[in-house]
Amino acid sequence: MCPDLPQRKEQTNRKEGTVDTQPSMANVSHSPEVRLKTLIVKINVDGKSKQARVVIDDGSHRSYIIKRVAEETGLTPIGNESIIHALFGGVKT
Repeated sequence: MCPDLPQRKEQTNRKEGTVDTQPSMANVSHSPEVRLKTLIVKINVDGKSKQARVVIDDGSHRSYIIKRVAEETGLTPIGNESIIHALFGGVKT
């Protein structure tokens, strides 16, 4: 599609019929910790408005808010889950 870009590095060993592939992008981490994106959003529920910081987990199938935000906006929880936050400097909350 882009003729000016280098081609994907893939070499075939003709004798053995194997393919050597070098990925152009990879996520490699030696730490079990994951850092997620955050946003400040405005939540509107039945005329009540609340500004809150949200955590974006692109790989998750669920979304979460803290109990205080749910109470302040009048939302009813459908479940509870404990989460440990590992912050910069090794602090955990």
